[in-house]
Amino acid sequence: GKVLRNWIQDRGDLEFVQVGSHPSKLPCPHIAGTLDDYIKVAGSCSHYVGIPSGLMHVATAFGVKCFVLVGCMHPNQIVLPMHRTRGPEELLWFYPQNIHFHESIQGGFIHKVSVESLDDAWDGIIQPRRVYPT
Repeated sequence: GKVLRNWIQDRGDLEFVQVGSHPSKLPCPHIAGTLDDYIKVAGSCSHYVGIPSGLMHVATAFGVKCFVLVGCMHPNQIVLPMHRTRGPEELLWFYPQNIHFHESIQGGFIHKVSVESLDDAWDGIIQPRRVYPT
């Protein structure tokens, strides 16, 4: 969305690419290719910024720092490590080593996405954290 576009435009010191079959309106180059191509890109990046997806799994497996944009449910309903297997399938894709952002609200271990919060995560001010249910 708009926040991610603004952040990419503000970070001229970084190089961004998007991958997949259809380019978005983000102001960065698009790479269309095979799964092998996407795996090579994910393994060569210092960071992954995007939605929970197969590429996020690959980036996480490579140890790439991931900023994951979610909107599946209210952040206060999400805990890590996950203690249940029911709910939206997207919930199964959370990794405690990733930093998670919600498009509109903050709660639990989920940060509200903004240019400032993305900068703070990039600069190491925001770290991955686990929230256990009470």
